[in-house]
Amino acid sequence: MRAHAIVAVLAVVVGVEGGGGPCNHGHRTQKAKIWVHVGKTGTAVASMLQGCTVVTCHGRAGRLTPPVPRHARYLIGVRDPVARVVSAFNWRHPNNTRNGKIHGHTYPHIELKFYACFPTVDAFALGIVAAGPCGDLARKFLSVPRAHITEGLEFYVGNVLDKGLLDRPYALLHTERLAADVAAAARWLGCRYRERHEHGNYATRKATFLSPAGRANLLTKFRREYEVLAALEAGPGRVALA
Repeated sequence: MRAHAIVAVLAVVVGVEGGGGPCNHGHRTQKAKIWVHVGKTGTAVASMLQGCTVVTCHGRAGRLTPPVPRHARYLIGVRDPVARVVSAFNWRHPNNTRNGKIHGHTYPHIELKFYACFPTVDAFALGIVAAGPCGDLARKFLSVPRAHITEGLEFYVGNVLDKGLLDRPYALLHTERLAADVAAAARWLGCRYRERHEHGNYATRKATFLSPAGRANLLTKFRREYEVLAALEAGPGRVALA
């Protein structure tokens, strides 16, 4: 979880305007409304906020870096970290491919090898501590930010958590109650709220089984994500959404 902006994508009343620059600091962000879109925490947020301009920080250009603008207001998508990893794993699964592409993008070779080793999320979770080539691949895969799975709260806001973000005005959008949180956030930001429910209907969406050992491995591996989430939940700048 983090914060900044210049522009990755401008989500406005009727859609998305150009961008492409990093979500860095800059004079344009001092009064900005910034949505930190952590992958698999709610794609529809931009279209649910109407009548105001929101800077959307997502992907490699969406990482927040110091300094954190003092007068910007932040929305940060959050979700139970293990549930988010499970969803990200399934979303990227090759069973969802079409014409050799996943969600419109060509598969990186390492992902093809990764999913050949781990056809299910539980196999992956168990493989994190396994010996042999597949275990080595799992650990290599997790060693860098990649394909949403390792692009969580730490990826987006880790650099600014203790460098100003927690003291800035921010609200959390919980995936589990997204509609209610976005409606309240719209009131806080002076936007209009448009109800919209958007759920991906990909083939592996419901393949969420985790064994106790697999879940324990993910809890250990993504412990830092829980620490960042706890810090955000308790931060002095957090605006409680009614």
